[in-house]
Amino acid sequence: MLYYTTRAFPTASRQYEAGDAIDPASITAAEWIKGTESGAVVPARWYGTAAELAARGIPGPGVPVYETDTMVARVGDGITSVASLPQVGMNTYGQVAAPNSWLGTQTIDVSGDPGVGPEQAYRGYRGRWRQGIDVANSPTSRDFVMLGQDNAYYITDGATTASSTTLTSATEGAFISTMSAVPVSGTGIPSGTTATYASATTLTMSAAATATATGVRVLIGRPGVGDLMYVKHRGAQAPTFGIGVTPPDGSHRLQLASQNAEPAMGILKLLKGSAQTGNCLTVSDSGDVARLWIDKDFYLSGNHPIGGGVFFKGDATNERPLAMVKSDTSVCYGFTYSGNSIRFRYVTGGVDSWEVGTAGRFKSLAAPDFSATGAQMPHAGASTPSGGQSGEVRVGTGKIWVNDAGTWKSVAVA
Repeated sequence: MLYYTTRAFPTASRQYEAGDAIDPASITAAEWIKGTESGAVVPARWYGTAAELAARGIPGPGVPVYETDTMVARVGDGITSVASLPQVGMNTYGQVAAPNSWLGTQTIDVSGDPGVGPEQAYRGYRGRWRQGIDVANSPTSRDFVMLGQDNAYYITDGATTASSTTLTSATEGAFISTMSAVPVSGTGIPSGTTATYASATTLTMSAAATATATGVRVLIGRPGVGDLMYVKHRGAQAPTFGIGVTPPDGSHRLQLASQNAEPAMGILKLLKGSAQTGNCLTVSDSGDVARLWIDKDFYLSGNHPIGGGVFFKGDATNERPLAMVKSDTSVCYGFTYSGNSIRFRYVTGGVDSWEVGTAGRFKSLAAPDFSATGAQMPHAGASTPSGGQSGEVRVGTGKIWVNDAGTWKSVAVA
């Protein structure tokens, strides 16, 4: 890989000017880190004279074709500068179509290679992010990574001790157990050093530090894939969007997931504004009619098409539309369908308590316990009761009434 300088860059061996080719072996490690991280030294895969570029099939001077990490490229004879050609991947450059004069748009076109996807990188003092067309998931060079962490990040609270392999970071590192032999570089850390997880604030380096220092800026490699916001193409079908789901499938438009390596992380959090008057969450039908919502006071309400309110549907296995569990999950009660009747059930113990059928009548399924308060029946007074159902019991003045197949019969009580 060839490199060149984008601006004046002084080193111990010589003074480089903008556009000079530079050999990494000719400068010190500290100068290399300073040059590459500041953008003064960048890859130049197609750096060369017009004749050299033409011999390799690259268009000559004045043709906007390739560029470098810094958005400034010397094309062809080394005189023409192109400042509008975005990078399309780490050390990968591609053809760029001329901007549309009316729309002001620009196309990054690498459609000739299924193993390459245009990618844009963003690098700050501590964080690194990227976006572009993904080439990892199948089919390649199709899905879009809207936002992903780069494979390295900086900490500025690094602490090293001379002759020690311990690297600490009190707050910024947030190290995780999957960090194994990740590259680390910084002042006082030997070139080529890797590090492995020891704790959330500590890494063990493969080589001892050469200096004792605090507040060290250290570049640390990240393990695994850092994609966060991901768009699945799906061909002629509608795309789906995933946050933490890379890639999402076609089952839902929006899919979210937590991080397995961080079990305390939740999936979704909604924060109500202090002066909010609208709902916290609303689900509407295709006609934009609100059907289910949680209002600003955290009440669940509904407007179901069948008849308003909130409807609970039984599951296919148990026909249980609603269950209530104690805070420690040791006890559960619920409502369960039995045919067309609904039963109240002690789910934990497998005992049904009572049932209400389509006639609206209450039916006890277990012997009632009246030891605490006794049982109270409707009082008919001195008159003979009317109506009711067979087997119904009522209390009258000095009598107990029983409905026997539609006829009220009594027995005197003293």
